[in-house]
Formats: sequence, structure tokens, C-alpha cells
Amino acid sequence: HMFPVGMLPAIARASTASLPSGRREITEHEVLQVFGYFHAMTLSSQPGRRASYWAQDGDDDAPRLFAAPDFGKWGMTSHRFEEVLGALRLSDYDDGDETADRWVPVRPFIDAFNERMVWALSPGHHLEIDESMSAWRGIGGHVLGGLPHVQKIARKPQGVGLELMDLADAKSRIILRVEMVEGKHAAPKKFDEPGVPKGTSFAVRITEAYHGTGRIVGGDSAFGSLATAVALKTHGLYFQGMLKQAHAGVPKAHLMGLSAEGMKRGDTVTMSSTVDGARVMIHMWHDKGKTPAGKDTGKRILVVATCGSTRSNEEGPS
Repeated sequence: HMFPVGMLPAIARASTASLPSGRREITEHEVLQVFGYFHAMTLSSQPGRRASYWAQDGDDDAPRLFAAPDFGKWGMTSHRFEEVLGALRLSDYDDGDETADRWVPVRPFIDAFNERMVWALSPGHHLEIDESMSAWRGIGGHVLGGLPHVQKIARKPQGVGLELMDLADAKSRIILRVEMVEGKHAAPKKFDEPGVPKGTSFAVRITEAYHGTGRIVGGDSAFGSLATAVALKTHGLYFQGMLKQAHAGVPKAHLMGLSAEGMKRGDTVTMSSTVDGARVMIHMWHDKGKTPAGKDTGKRILVVATCGSTRSNEEGPS
């Protein structure tokens, strides 16, 4: 339902072309089988070699307490799975295309996925923007045949690979749209403008299919800024996000400088203003932490929002 089926002919054709001479043609059905098998593997983890998913009852690789996976009963042998996987290509392109666009081996597939998801799923009222990683274990970056831009983020469980910017439906946790982080040599994208923070441009671009729907977009400090909140409101979306470094136009010094005397953990201060026609709220949450010596740190968290909970006279989505 969510797979970009329009890509199947190109994937099957390109994958067949990468097989050794004389091997059997890869069909569109086999391409879907490979993706389906991988999905099944994520749902039911099996220790040991990947071939153990084809184990039958009584085999050495078969589980002792549960029924053997026996993937072969679904029509593809372990050998054929590995053969198709080894030849798998996500787009049909010429070598010259990769010289002009280093991401051409995957860009058509990602574009097709993004277009498909607009049709496949109608998300709820709350969208979320965030980052994720696609781990890379192949050839190093910046070479033909390798990953054009290798990102290294220590805080991620799989922190070496391709960083993706995502838009997800907060209720179902299904990713609706992805955008590759292509590195400093990337061509300008839609909504990229001089003086506009990259996080703001991305937030407007990744949510474009939902502009004007009045949904709420949430984001962490990588995207949270006054500029993002105002830009999304201009495009018919509300925003709630954390503020850390991008505090231009925000009375951060005033809020962080308020006396902590008498304040307890969970106390809040909210300020509001109208910026370029958008009503914006800056919310400070007092987190009364302690140093090892027992001194009150007065740590505070700032949130920028163009909507509230509709309680206490806050403005809610309309």
C-alpha cells in the first residue's frame, strides 16, 4: 500500500542488468518479495545467519521453542533472495547520470515514496519533524559507487551513514516524507532563501503537502525557532517546538533571567506577541534541578508555539 509500485519496472530492469551474465531475469514480483521478506525479518528477529530464516523444523538453525520460520514456503529460496538482494538497484540510470547527480541511484525512489505517501495515508492532526539515520556499511563517501555524503552523529545508535530529515504522523508513527541530507555541495531546494534558517526552509518544504490544513507540527531544537513558527503559520500550519540556539527575536535573556526565588519545578511563564500577523507564544518551563552540591541550578526550558491547549484562554487550532 505504501510502496511506490510505479518504480517496480525500473527496479526490476536495473537489478536484472546488474546480475552476472546468464542469470535468470529478476521480476517485479521478486522485488516485492525481497522487500516483504525484509519487513518480516524486522517483525520477527532471528539470531544467527540470515539463512536461518529459511530453516525448517528439525534443522540445526531452527528455533528450539518455536516453529521454524521456513521462509521458503512463501516462494523464494535463500539463494535466490541473496542473489536478488546483491543485484538490487533502486533506479534505472546511466553512469553519466551519476556524474551529474551523485544521488541518482536513490533519488527517484525517494521522490516516488514521498509522492506515494501523500496518497497512501491521511495523517492525524499532529505531525512531527525529526532526523533519522540510514546506517552505511559499504564503501566510503565521495566516490562513484559509494555514499556521496557520510554523516557521523555520535548520539545515534547507528551514527554513521546517511542522515534523513523526516516528517511523520505522530499518532501512527508512520513516516510520511523523507529528505536526504546531501552535504555542502547540495543544490538549493525549494523554499531555500538567503537569510532564512535551514531548519525553517526544511520545515516549510517537508510539510508542503499539508499546507493550509491547520495541523500542528512539532519539532525539537534542530527546527524550533521563531522563524519556523511564523513561516508555518503563514502556510496554514501551527507549530510547537523547543528553543535552544535559534532564539533570534525571542526574549530569552528576560525569561532566563527571571528570579528563581520561590519558583518550584513545573512553574511556567508565558509571553505572547504578534509577529508578521501570526500570534506567537514563548513558554518558559522552570525545571528546578540540583547540582551535586545541592545548589538549585534553575534550569529552564523554552518552547515556541503558535497554538496552545485551548485551556486558560490559550489559542487553539481553528
